[in-house]
Amino acid sequence: MATIESAFDDYIANAGYAENDSLTEAKAFVTACTRLLLMPVSSRSRPGSELSFSTASIERAKEKAERWVSNKTRGSAGGFRLGDLRSFER
Repeated sequence: MATIESAFDDYIANAGYAENDSLTEAKAFVTACTRLLLMPVSSRSRPGSELSFSTASIERAKEKAERWVSNKTRGSAGGFRLGDLRSFER
């Protein structure tokens, strides 16, 4: 079972997806955001420290990462555009 701590650790570990140009990290970041948003509380504690996060900021970060993934996968579909053959001379 996922904990807030593990979800937040995954969030931090994969936050550099764009700088690393990593589709794998971006997808893991989106998953971490989803996990954080599904958790029943919005803070976690460790001995000697407490960390809080805003669900609105997590939602924005998730949406940004989803757009990045979409743009990356659309651009890497391996496709190329065929030219129009009407312009060739016979």
